[in-house]
Amino acid sequence: MIPLLTHRLAGPVATAAAAVLLVLLVAAQLQIGGLKRDVARLTDRIEHPRTGLQARLATCRAEARGLRGSLDRQSAAVAAWKAEADARQRAAEKAAHDARVVAESLRRRVAEILAARPGENVCASADALILESLP
Repeated sequence: MIPLLTHRLAGPVATAAAAVLLVLLVAAQLQIGGLKRDVARLTDRIEHPRTGLQARLATCRAEARGLRGSLDRQSAAVAAWKAEADARQRAAEKAAHDARVVAESLRRRVAEILAARPGENVCASADALILESLP
């Protein structure tokens, strides 16, 4: 009797199992279809010629190269300005030193003139001092 029972149930059990597998197959196909749409959408988002991420990355890289070039030019200009400012600073320091040397020399000469006794050489000394200061 049990073999008869199992023989009679084999058809309905197989049918139920086939129905479950069919439902699972349909669900899997739907998931595959959704995944294919996602892959296509993401591929387009990455590879679109105008708005894709690769195009945006290429644009960003080109802009970065341009900015790097601008920064290099600006850095070179700033270095040149610094070199020019340093040269001007050295020239100004030398001119100030030379002016102090000349001023000290003139102070000594004035002290000599003021220390000299007035006499007949006062005018000659004044004339000599004036002539020395002329270019």
